[in-house]
Amino acid sequence: MKIAILSSFYPFRGGISQFNTYLLKELSKKHTVKAFNFSRQYPSFLFPGKTQLVGKRR
Repeated sequence: MKIAILSSFYPFRGGISQFNTYLLKELSKKHTVKAFNFSRQYPSFLFPGKTQLVGKRR
């Protein structure tokens, strides 16, 4: 089966990104899966932190 997922994935931080990354890995074991990631999770005026990516502190 061919599956396409449009959501946030690693390297974005957060629970939804982490869950979707694990979901992608599991579905890929038996199906053809294509992931479409966003360029950013939130617009800058809504995001309270310094970065939206895992491992970056600036």
